[in-house]
Amino acid sequence: LLSQLALPDEQLQRLAQFMARENDQRLYRGLLGERCWGMDIFNATSSTERLRDLLGDNVPGSVAIFMYQAAGAWEQDFIYYLDFFGACLAAAQEPFPKRIATVHAMERTRGSIPSTHLVSALIMPNLGNVFIRDATIFAHYCCARVAVAVERYRVATGKLPEKLEDIIPLYLPALVEDPFDGK
Repeated sequence: LLSQLALPDEQLQRLAQFMARENDQRLYRGLLGERCWGMDIFNATSSTERLRDLLGDNVPGSVAIFMYQAAGAWEQDFIYYLDFFGACLAAAQEPFPKRIATVHAMERTRGSIPSTHLVSALIMPNLGNVFIRDATIFAHYCCARVAVAVERYRVATGKLPEKLEDIIPLYLPALVEDPFDGK
């Protein structure tokens, strides 16, 4: 947009104000939704038909589901799922880059999902990739905020800033740390 169209400072300022409202809760909200979907799957294990609606045709028969529940594996699996997602939700609230390190440590310590946790094995996403993608999106977002601030500086002065510190704090409150290395 900025490379295609010369916007006046008033519009750039409105864009900067809109971008400043980003609250970094998208990953947390997405994980909450994923956890709710998983809880719905666990609650549906009493009905083979409901499980087929949610997961498709790769659902074990009602006898296998009954045995899974009778052996207590269902409860252990559900607790494992809730504990793991609780830790992921806590990690999503941490600042970058700590949240990435936390989820990678969780994945290393958790190893593979126990073989008795059938439902968790079916529905758990690869959360390390999810957290990396979130950090990438956040980095792009931060770059866009800096680009708007630089353009506002250029519109006001007629030249580009010599260094990024020239746009602080008038056009950008502070430089944002890289979500991957914190620098």
